[in-house]
Amino acid sequence: MLNNLKYIKLFSPGFLLGIKPVFYIIFYIVFVFSTRAQQNLVPNGSFEEYDTCPLMMDDFSVSNWISPSTGSPNYLNSCNNTDVSVPQNSWGYQYARTGNAYVGITISDLEPTSTNAREYIQAQLISPLEKDELYEISFYVSRADSSRRACDNIGLYLSENAISGWNNLNLSYNPQVVSEVNYPITNDTSWIQISKIIKAIGGEKFITLGIFSDNINTNWINVDGSTNSDWQFEIYYYIDDVSIVKLNNIPNVFTPNGDGINDVISMEQYEFLIEDIIILNRWGNIVTTLNKDEPLWNGENCPEGIYYYIIRLKDYKKQQTGFIHLVR
Repeated sequence: MLNNLKYIKLFSPGFLLGIKPVFYIIFYIVFVFSTRAQQNLVPNGSFEEYDTCPLMMDDFSVSNWISPSTGSPNYLNSCNNTDVSVPQNSWGYQYARTGNAYVGITISDLEPTSTNAREYIQAQLISPLEKDELYEISFYVSRADSSRRACDNIGLYLSENAISGWNNLNLSYNPQVVSEVNYPITNDTSWIQISKIIKAIGGEKFITLGIFSDNINTNWINVDGSTNSDWQFEIYYYIDDVSIVKLNNIPNVFTPNGDGINDVISMEQYEFLIEDIIILNRWGNIVTTLNKDEPLWNGENCPEGIYYYIIRLKDYKKQQTGFIHLVR
């Protein structure tokens, strides 16, 4: 339970004089991210653009993307009806999540011998990430139905410089965005989203996707896969719709007047990021607490004025504080 007395001094009128600009960054989190920069910083993130229509497995002709190692990822597109088509291809049957194309990568070949062989895809962002800004990173994966095993640790690594390898083994880096550990992605009919909001270090301008852990530190499980495919012993995943979007700063004014602009404060869309938000009045009394069960506040029965908040962030494992100006 929150001790109100502990915060009376912090939230007294005199506290306003001591507010520093750092508190303004918290408004990225308090308000619904309803206004965003529309630009996806990942060029050709849905893999629709290509130099030439792929005709064979080695035709990785997708625009803006490369293989950073000697591995050979596959570009799959419905522009033809060969082994690298969509939805039917050598590794399985899957429609693109959007459009007509996606990329496929081999994670490892576990039989007859186990190796740390990996395939990756890499792209340079349209512009580098800005220091201390928040970005939503997202991509989708689906297990090819020929694969008889599935794994976890499918990730995206951001770097200032391009990374590369001189062989086809795993690139040993720690991805900032990764699928949940100990939960191998088994779904071979739907697309599974892997996403996270990160705070940029600044200058990150390359992304590399794949599995960066070696076989010992990757969790594998057996699944029902095709026994008719030549690729049944390869762990193979499709990738589609890669995006990095900057979250815009929202004005620190709350106006619940029914005009459809800043009428509510909400954490509904970002419950995975925020534990809860405690709203207090200028005397330190709790007005409301936003959480997964009560994610919205419309300022009902509250007068105009300055209100304060305490945010507990799941990722950062700490509290943040700041203020909200309620204007009707």
